[in-house]
Amino acid sequence: VGTSGISALRLPVFNRQYWWYPVMNFDSERTTVKSETYSKKSALTALRVLWNGDTRQWNNGQCARWYFTFNGTECSNPGTIESVKYTYYYDASSVNLHSPFTVQGTCVGLPAGDITLNFAVSHCSGYSGENAYTAWGSASNMMAEEIFLDTY
Repeated sequence: VGTSGISALRLPVFNRQYWWYPVMNFDSERTTVKSETYSKKSALTALRVLWNGDTRQWNNGQCARWYFTFNGTECSNPGTIESVKYTYYYDASSVNLHSPFTVQGTCVGLPAGDITLNFAVSHCSGYSGENAYTAWGSASNMMAEEIFLDTY
């Protein structure tokens, strides 16, 4: 239960898992890493999404942002589904650290029907020039799950 008074009931509605190996994606602009279609069964459910894999943000003093969109739009209820990685080196040595990474969240208010899920990477607001690898040399998985929400 969050501070908003909403709890998620994990009833077996419908879920889908996607897997790929490897993507080896990097870009300094807004880029879709993977796009999948999810057939949402009910307008009364929320959509919980999760991506797990390997990422790297290489350029010193830069920030990369991995996020989900639904039919081309970021979630607004309750908010964006994103995670960021900022890299800063204190000396001149080169760091090329690829590490496990997770992006997850729940989006409320999506209609029933086909939803295009995009998992994307871009620079963080106020930054440019990141060098963000996604799924370098490792498998990635993405899950989408319909859940009922209960308010009280």
